[in-house]
Amino acid sequence: MKKFCTIIVFVVVATGAFAQLVTSISIQGWKQTLRVGESMQLSAEVMPQNALNATLSWTSSNPNVVSVTQQGYVTGISKGVADVSATATDGSNITANYSM
Repeated sequence: MKKFCTIIVFVVVATGAFAQLVTSISIQGWKQTLRVGESMQLSAEVMPQNALNATLSWTSSNPNVVSVTQQGYVTGISKGVADVSATATDGSNITANYSM
């Protein structure tokens, strides 16, 4: 006599109304002017703190003036003005800017 058992697997995916998207980003730095060759670390606070995906993409509006790594580390390249942006990668399209 063969015995069978049925296994039911429920998969819950955090999407739509259940996913907590980023609602705001604030960038902190200790100065807004860098000399050529000078560097500093920017930090970002993502809200809400329980956002499902708090990963940010860092960019410079003018990489010839200021470079930025994906960890928010900025370096002055040449004289000029640039904004450093941190954008949420969770689909919320929330962005914060830091003017330099």
